[in-house]
Amino acid sequence: MGSLKELHPLVVDLLKRPDLEVLTASSTDWADIRASYLIDNPAKPLAIARPRDASEVSIFVHAARNHGVKISVRGGGHDVFGRSIADGCLVIDMRHMKTIKISQDRQTATIGGGVLIGDVIETLTSQKLTTPFGYMPTIGYAGWAMMGGYGWLASRFGLGVDQILRARVVTWQGDIIEADDELVKGIRGAGGNFGIVVELGIKIYPLEKASIIFFLAEEAQS
Repeated sequence: MGSLKELHPLVVDLLKRPDLEVLTASSTDWADIRASYLIDNPAKPLAIARPRDASEVSIFVHAARNHGVKISVRGGGHDVFGRSIADGCLVIDMRHMKTIKISQDRQTATIGGGVLIGDVIETLTSQKLTTPFGYMPTIGYAGWAMMGGYGWLASRFGLGVDQILRARVVTWQGDIIEADDELVKGIRGAGGNFGIVVELGIKIYPLEKASIIFFLAEEAQS
């Protein structure tokens, strides 16, 4: 870590909290955590905050507001333009928030805001359950589902957005709320425009036997 004099006051304040995980450009794993999937975005955020639960997300939002610093939220980092990394912002990296809980009736699951699609597949299939999911395991589930959610099983169960039943959100003021019906409706398609989604409740289904059949191109009729 560089001299505190070289850091933004927001970062200095956050680094005074040893209970919080905050990375700066001098952190040894900065490059790995900062990397996006598709492009090497040259933008320089002030720091990367890595919350473990909704209360820590709230702390980071309050701190950024108090210092007038913009926030960027990162899930799987698959945005085609790498927009989860931006100049002069505080990146909130959700990937520590990977909790997946299956309800007792096995009809719904609670998905943490940092869960990746691969995590969903692994957890549900181990319990002989499934839900629609995207084409790549490293995509963030919440962002994928909230912005439409095209992928495997859509023709059987609907899009990812159709699976969303409830949401827990940290608002731009830093408050932790359970989304009401109107907000859930907005989240289904408008994604994180209303705050940082730290938890989703989704529909899940029994895993049936299935297979995919591929035909060789030369076998297609002209």
